[in-house]
Amino acid sequence: MSAVLLLSAAFSGAAQWKVTAGLMNNQITFSEPGVRSPLAGHGWYVGALWEQRLGGRLPLTFEPGLTVDFITYSVTGHKVHVQYARVPLHLRCDWALDPRTTVFFGAGPGISAALGGGKRVSFGKDDYARFDLQAGVEGGICITGRLAFRAGYDWGLLRGDRSMYARRRGVNVGITYRF
Repeated sequence: MSAVLLLSAAFSGAAQWKVTAGLMNNQITFSEPGVRSPLAGHGWYVGALWEQRLGGRLPLTFEPGLTVDFITYSVTGHKVHVQYARVPLHLRCDWALDPRTTVFFGAGPGISAALGGGKRVSFGKDDYARFDLQAGVEGGICITGRLAFRAGYDWGLLRGDRSMYARRRGVNVGITYRF
């Protein structure tokens, strides 16, 4: 409890909440010696971000968030729906083009967990792993001081399958509204 109070005191009252939504293209690449098999998935995401400006000479912002990703994979002609909870922890730099328009670039780690899936997806000890650690980058433009258009890329860092090499990566585009 005291850690939460200390963190709250360290951040100024300039923190802003934002809602975000967009489209995703995920790919899981399975490979073993001599065989490479990509599994493409498409879907959308929705979530909330928290923006906290950091002091100093650089226009830096810490932007953690929580999104839920809804991805549909096509596996041997069958549709498999998987939901992921994703927590990006990005550090962002903003550059003002004019008083109401900024461009930004951010990067940082992220954590994701599969929340569930269709009947052909299980997360047992020999199947695709439930958790992933990702490195992410993003960029975009914010207009009117409230509406941002963004694009990003997340690259999975953990080996997702015990029997072969598997990594999940994804591209996303979306919009964000700051309250």
